[in-house]
This record gives sequence, C-alpha cells and structure tokens, in this order.
Amino acid sequence: MKVRDGFVSNSSSSSFIINAEEYSEEKVRLFIEKLIEAYSVINTNKNREVNNVDDICSIYESTGAAFDAKIKDYCSYCTNEPSIKYCDYKKVIRVDSVGDNSIPWIISNAIDGIAITRQHWG
Repeated sequence: MKVRDGFVSNSSSSSFIINAEEYSEEKVRLFIEKLIEAYSVINTNKNREVNNVDDICSIYESTGAAFDAKIKDYCSYCTNEPSIKYCDYKKVIRVDSVGDNSIPWIISNAIDGIAITRQHWG
C-alpha cells in the first residue's frame, strides 16, 4: 500500500491542452502566475512552496497532431485513434508538468477549467 504524507495530487504528471485560438501562450503563463500567487496565500504546507511557473510546468505552443502522435506512442491501448482528435486544432498551448506531482492539485483544477483536455501520464 502506498502512503502519502503532505502534498498529494491526483496525477504524477500531466499535460494540459489549451486551444491557442482562445488563449495565447502569454495569457496562459499570466493565468498560472496568478494561480501561484493565490496558492502562496492559502498554502499551509510550507514543505510545498511554489515560487514561479517554471517550478511546476513548461508552457509552449504545439500542434494538435503532435499531441495525437505522443498519445499513440505512449499509450499501448491506443492502437487506432485517440478518443479525442486533437489534430483538428492546428495550434494548441501545452502545459506539461515538469515532474511527478509538480503542479499542486488546486492549480491543476484551475488549469483544467480552461483546457480542452488533461492527459495523465502516470
């Protein structure tokens, strides 16, 4: 049995896919910076401080087709097509966690609110 103490997330690593026609990379970065500011105010677990965006995630532009390909390469059970086709999105903003449990749960949920999807990698 796995016992966790302190910070707990519902995923070890994630990718969020955001429609780049709706949100620019700069807007996504600003959104996450504001979430980190709010998190620092309410965070009671001083062992889990987050100082900036780069501590928890990388943000970059990608194509939906490239994300489709990554899902197919990663998921052995995705033999044909991913359940959602991201290649319909010519341009997407990817927010990838930089490590296991790097994005605090409360920030993950907020990012999920603007994302097309969240892919759990492990």
